[in-house]
Amino acid sequence: MADGPAALVDAERARLRDRIERNEARSNHDATERTVRGRCGTIPQTEAGVPAWAQAAAQHTAETDPAVIEARTMAEQARDELRELTRRHSQESIALSQRAFGNTTPSTVVRRVAQLHRQAQDSQTLERLEALPLPEDAKLVRERALHVEAERLAAEQDRKAAEARAQQLGQSLTRPSDPRRPGAERGIGLSL
Repeated sequence: MADGPAALVDAERARLRDRIERNEARSNHDATERTVRGRCGTIPQTEAGVPAWAQAAAQHTAETDPAVIEARTMAEQARDELRELTRRHSQESIALSQRAFGNTTPSTVVRRVAQLHRQAQDSQTLERLEALPLPEDAKLVRERALHVEAERLAAEQDRKAAEARAQQLGQSLTRPSDPRRPGAERGIGLSL
């Protein structure tokens, strides 16, 4: 019978030890689960869901990382500063243009310069005409008229040539591509 009470005591000790170990294991498990939930937001429900959970947990960890948050904030500030700098640059460019040329467009400035240049040439021509005797005036006027007519004809020829080139280019852009050319089936290359 001596073995009986000692065996009972040993069995009771073993049961208590198992209960303590289970409680410690459950406590460790709960602590680990709380830690994981705190860091990742959730825990995987099944073994098959571990890969998807791991990806979501990594995303959650990255989104809540102070360094990532700071980097996002700095990037947004940099974008805002760039927008402001671009806006200010545009305003200053417009202001400089207005100071230099007034409220005119570049094409208006070019036309005005050409007009002033023609007026200056006409003025110089008039001064030369007034200084010449009458027969030479007529000769100079004829020469000037011939020069103006030649310039007009040259401009007309240039305009017609430009129209012909534009017409030719317009036709070449609408022609179907040659299927024998490499890349034609993919629409790659120029259509000439």
